[in-house]
Amino acid sequence: MKQITTIKPLLTAIFAMFLVMGVGLEIADAQYVVDFESETKGSYASGTVTLNGIDWDMTEALIGSLPNDWKNGAKSARMRGYGTSSMSMLGNKSNGLGTISIQYRRFGTDAQVDWRVEYSTNDGVDWTQIGSDFTAPASNDVQSFSETVNVAGNVRIRIKRATESGTSDNRLNIDDITLTDYVPGVANLSPSLTEITDFTYAEGDGPSTAQNFTLTGMNLDDSDVTVTAPTNFEVSTTEGSGYGASVTLAAYDGSSQTIYVRLKAGLSEATYADETITISGGGASDATVTVFGEVTAAPDPAATFTASGFSADFSDFDGGGFSAAPATGQLHSGNWRVTGMSDGAGTFGGEHTSGDFARGSFTGGVGTGGVYHFDVGNSTNILGFQPTGSDFEPGTITLRLENSSGATVENVRIAYDIYVYNNADRSNSFNFAYSTDDDTYTDLTALNYSTPEAADGSPAWVKVERTAVIEGLNIADGDFMYFRWNSDDVSGGGSRDEFGITNVNITKAFSTQLTGAEGYRIISAPVPTTLQALLKDNNIYTQCFTGADYTGDACTGDVGPNVFTFENNGSWAAATNITNEVDAGEAILVYVYTNDDPATPAGDNPWPKTINVSGTAHTIPFQKQARNGANNFTLVGNPTPRSIRFDQQGATELASVVYVWDPNYNDGTSGGSNVGSGSWRSYNGSDGSLTDGIIGAFQGFFIQNSSGSTGNPALNITTTTTGGQFYGKQTESFSAELLLRGEGLANSTWVTFSEQARTGDDDADAAQLVPLSSEYAVLGSFTAEGSLADINNIPFFEGELELPLAMHVTTSGSYELAAGKWNLPDGYTAYLEDTRSGVQTELTASTVVNLELEASRMQKSASTPGPVGPQVMSDVQASPYKLVLKGGTTTDSEIAAQLPAEVTLDQNYPNPFNPTSRINYQLPADMQVRLTVVDMLGREVAVLVDGAMRAGSHSVNFDGSALSSGIYLYRLQAGAQVITRSMTLIK
Repeated sequence: MKQITTIKPLLTAIFAMFLVMGVGLEIADAQYVVDFESETKGSYASGTVTLNGIDWDMTEALIGSLPNDWKNGAKSARMRGYGTSSMSMLGNKSNGLGTISIQYRRFGTDAQVDWRVEYSTNDGVDWTQIGSDFTAPASNDVQSFSETVNVAGNVRIRIKRATESGTSDNRLNIDDITLTDYVPGVANLSPSLTEITDFTYAEGDGPSTAQNFTLTGMNLDDSDVTVTAPTNFEVSTTEGSGYGASVTLAAYDGSSQTIYVRLKAGLSEATYADETITISGGGASDATVTVFGEVTAAPDPAATFTASGFSADFSDFDGGGFSAAPATGQLHSGNWRVTGMSDGAGTFGGEHTSGDFARGSFTGGVGTGGVYHFDVGNSTNILGFQPTGSDFEPGTITLRLENSSGATVENVRIAYDIYVYNNADRSNSFNFAYSTDDDTYTDLTALNYSTPEAADGSPAWVKVERTAVIEGLNIADGDFMYFRWNSDDVSGGGSRDEFGITNVNITKAFSTQLTGAEGYRIISAPVPTTLQALLKDNNIYTQCFTGADYTGDACTGDVGPNVFTFENNGSWAAATNITNEVDAGEAILVYVYTNDDPATPAGDNPWPKTINVSGTAHTIPFQKQARNGANNFTLVGNPTPRSIRFDQQGATELASVVYVWDPNYNDGTSGGSNVGSGSWRSYNGSDGSLTDGIIGAFQGFFIQNSSGSTGNPALNITTTTTGGQFYGKQTESFSAELLLRGEGLANSTWVTFSEQARTGDDDADAAQLVPLSSEYAVLGSFTAEGSLADINNIPFFEGELELPLAMHVTTSGSYELAAGKWNLPDGYTAYLEDTRSGVQTELTASTVVNLELEASRMQKSASTPGPVGPQVMSDVQASPYKLVLKGGTTTDSEIAAQLPAEVTLDQNYPNPFNPTSRINYQLPADMQVRLTVVDMLGREVAVLVDGAMRAGSHSVNFDGSALSSGIYLYRLQAGAQVITRSMTLIK
């Protein structure tokens, strides 16, 4: 609105002059002007006044000339400000309406209210607002209401209160109403409404109910007109279908067209205000309709089984029944169903909020049958039942849960408390069953319960705890599981006890089986747990620390603890309390006895032994910080409920080897009484006795720092696997395995071939570790630097290479030396040489050599681990045997045949990733390499490789911890060739 200078006398004189001269006022298009100078209306009562040839109705309005009346001359209209105040044309102005302008100001110092200007093209039947509502300021500044309308034909206007209420004097002066003709020929799109409000729905229930407006047009060019909805709305020309982001009116001629509008489905709870529908085309200027909508909060959904499980303590229940949209004090009928009531059987999703289903809240001692909330004391609330002859006898209460954990649920642990108020001489059952389809139920008799038959003399609420693991459910994500409690009369007569449940907790359960024989195991857990839950609750015997199964006098003598942790100083430390926590990535060393109590006769508690734990599984990616120091060992626990593959994980300053203690390594070996004595399994990223480097759930393992580690070594666990499946590019590895077995003992040693290897020690050599059993066999080969290796990683070579062997056993007897996995490079041969006689025996995949070995007791393991572990075998004497490897005469060409034919860059794995991912690339020859990571703006964010690299396959770990989520490019420049790929970081 603009401030106006009072120039009415001048305009009046100019207008009279042009009339006398017979000249039209084309320059101003002022075809109809009302200045109130020649008219009279002295009261606010409704009446008709002729203003410049057209009758107007003035209600709660008059023509004033008082000193407090603002006027642009001698008179102006005074609007009283009541809710009914208005000035309405009773006749039409011809030639349409192009523009409208009105001058206004407050009367005297009256407080002001809102006003609105509207027009009608159908003799006042329907009215359309012009512009926005206006209110005069609290000042004497004259304002102007000025808008372009552009409607053709007969038209009339009215000025009225925007808010049609109130009877206070809030007077407004209006003067100089000027209406210009609509100039034909200007294309025009005219929606019947300028705004539509009150689109609404509850979250999850969209779309909203549709509303509509009518579109017309004038002077259009018959081209298409498009009606485009804003982001959160959609439009259609059909009320019940065809909704989309826009609709097109083909060759639109301006005829009346209904446009339907609704708020889109799938929106989050929020207000969607001041969004604009745009109407464009036809040669006209765009027209708009403003829309306002709201998505309100959804009613509470039924509870689901999440990654954290499900729990219910009924603290929000007040006995108000069951509903699909529960009010305060009600339970969700999407979860709970009660049957066996005289008022009928409840249903999932039904409304059961009265009668037997909603008996209210009490403390006990009720007599009417039905469902109750009972306050049993100590801030404990239960979902309770009072059975009678017609209620809950028999009856069921069923809990239905949808699996929303994001993974298949195989096993669950359920725990709940039963509360009984034993005030009647009748026993009732309260038994448990479960189902995967709500049709066939499996009874879990271990949880069955019956109330006492004889009433207590002084009844009080008594708690009965129940817990069990349910196995073999296999509930896919999105499917349902059902848990049901059944009740019926058992014995006795008369009235029945009140009882109910609370503290219902259902969590994922994870399990593993310990098989074989007595001995040490290295155990981890896929959930946060304690020694109590991991060992004692699973009847794994513990001794000689606080809370253990045995803490007697013998613990001060020769008997010691059987549970140990690996400390940061590289030593084993005995457990101190059964409540000690076992967190993500941690593992413990446990000596597992054959019997749950070693004092019982042998065989009372045979193998296997099952370990069950429950809770929310640890998530990956997960980083385990290793102990600082070159070549140091760190104990790690697999933190996931699935297997992991060691060489698929990210590593910083770590050797490529991993060690797992297998207490059943020797199962199936012949002879002796040492079956199950155990041995270390290792893997170096190429081969080894730990097949494919796969580490199972619940398994602990040792990693080793690289020889060049200077600080902050770490293992980043980023992905899991199943079985031996490998998701990624796998290249052929050359290796040879020798097996030593006999007298119930066994061990193996490996030779692997690599272009990056050294004849001396390197980070792909797996050391020979001292076993954790008192009886064992050791077979290893010496590196060029004299270290005893379980896996000896050597380079390709020409000529001959001799590897002295160490063979040590703790039981004398007959043994055989045989080839295991056997995949030598083409042209290579292997021989076992007896240095005493010089006789060489060629080794092939089918070779077996019989040996007689004497026991040696070097570094024999004790029944408890040493102060430092794991211990690398040292001061080991070579046996009379050595492995002789002979390379072919065409080694270079054979090696070249195994090299990549061209430079290649693999897709990173995993992708997307967070925060680490592995990048593999291959080189056909030695060359200068630069591997970098850049963002989408081309800025270099990391340099992974920059220097000369040897031919072959290479792998680099990229850590994006310091970067934001997004798409990044990684670029390999090898010689003159450049290869670029993209990867996605998601945090």
